[in-house]
Amino acid sequence: MQAGYCGNRLRKGGIARYKLLVGRLDSSVERSG
Repeated sequence: MQAGYCGNRLRKGGIARYKLLVGRLDSSVERSG
């Protein structure tokens, strides 16, 4: 039950976290470039 819950959280938050990470990378690239 706990493993399933963790997997669900990861699946839901994974996309948001990925977008946030990509956005951070993009902004840092714009600053240095």
